[in-house]
Amino acid sequence: MEKINRKQIKDLIKTSNVFCILPFKHMLLEPSGQVSVCCMSFGNVINDNNRPIEWDKVKFNNELWEGSFYKKLRTNMIKGVKTDVCKRCYGHEDTGSFSYRNGQNQRFLDNITERSKIEIKSINVVTGNNYKHPTDWDIRFSRLCNLKCRMCDSGSSSQIHKEGNEHPQLQKFRGHADPVTDKYNYDEKDATYVLKTLPRVDRLKILGGEPTLDPQVQIVLDEAIRIGRDDIYLDITTNLTNVTDRWLESLGRFKDVQLQFSIDGYDKTNEYIRSASRWPQVEENIRRYLNFKAETDTNWMLSFHQTVSIYNIFDFWKVHEWVESLRAEDKFERLEQNSYHTDIIHTPPDLDPHILPIPYRAFILRNFNKYKPKITQNLATIGIESIITLLERHAQPENANELLQVCKERTDAVDKVRGAYIKDYILDWRI
Repeated sequence: MEKINRKQIKDLIKTSNVFCILPFKHMLLEPSGQVSVCCMSFGNVINDNNRPIEWDKVKFNNELWEGSFYKKLRTNMIKGVKTDVCKRCYGHEDTGSFSYRNGQNQRFLDNITERSKIEIKSINVVTGNNYKHPTDWDIRFSRLCNLKCRMCDSGSSSQIHKEGNEHPQLQKFRGHADPVTDKYNYDEKDATYVLKTLPRVDRLKILGGEPTLDPQVQIVLDEAIRIGRDDIYLDITTNLTNVTDRWLESLGRFKDVQLQFSIDGYDKTNEYIRSASRWPQVEENIRRYLNFKAETDTNWMLSFHQTVSIYNIFDFWKVHEWVESLRAEDKFERLEQNSYHTDIIHTPPDLDPHILPIPYRAFILRNFNKYKPKITQNLATIGIESIITLLERHAQPENANELLQVCKERTDAVDKVRGAYIKDYILDWRI
């Protein structure tokens, strides 16, 4: 088993347009029990029979982390052979974009978690690294969630799964019914294996569902605190609807915490898109994060992520305006300098703003340009530049009219089921 030392790893990162450090140290555990190499990888980790491996049903090290899938992928990484698993990153790089692979490799070089005692000294094809298990987790133990976000799906939200079962007429719309979800166990997963690795874990990336509701997440945090691993870097995405004293106190025990809040619109727009979210509660909760006084030397970094769809593109910039208004209350300086980020959705395709009729784009752009001078951040860095490009282009997918019709049908059908009608929430919506 040939080992590649840290200097050789750095050389690979600097010289290879294929190599990524993640297959040697990172793993994503999905709510379905399936496994992905990372959040950008294509497809799931499979066994020798070409079937997805369910991580809670196998001998983790022997059949998964040291299985043939990972051995082949790591071998290709070292030899410079591109694989379809990583085609999204390679595709981004082909267009000149900075990919997730680029970012994670740079993170390894920078060693941004300086307080952590965990350092990968070598990598190899069989065990991944010198610790012989993932040191960087992306964990999503279940789809348990309290919201029914319009662009989400039954595999990521227990509420959408329930709604799809109770209202079969919604199942024709992508997200409300996915036949694959019936093949796997979306119930709460046992965190035992993750707990065993905590003494030698560098980062925990935690999503859901909604992680503040997931009891296994709290178990993991409690165990890390118990064994003195308050130097684990926490990277948590939450919807700002549920904040308890225990949750805040647990986070306050860790030295470095990155909190990313999913907010898709200001006030009523957010309530419409993120069904069951209430704006007064969102505002109360962000202030709890801003004002919580931790007893330890805790570095909280707070940022906001907005998913731009055909529902919120009409006034997407109002989220940025709201986020910037919070700086006056940020006495602990927890808001990051670039605390606002956007991402254009592509699925479901009928909510992708690229299908927006051309005449509406100039209207949106004129309104946005009135606010644009107030944005001091780099527009490309925070994602707004791609929205501007969309609005300035006179181009739509070939099936845009068909998708617009599906969008209208989806909107009407879901509105009727939920008793929340778009005209009462988003006054500028004109589709």
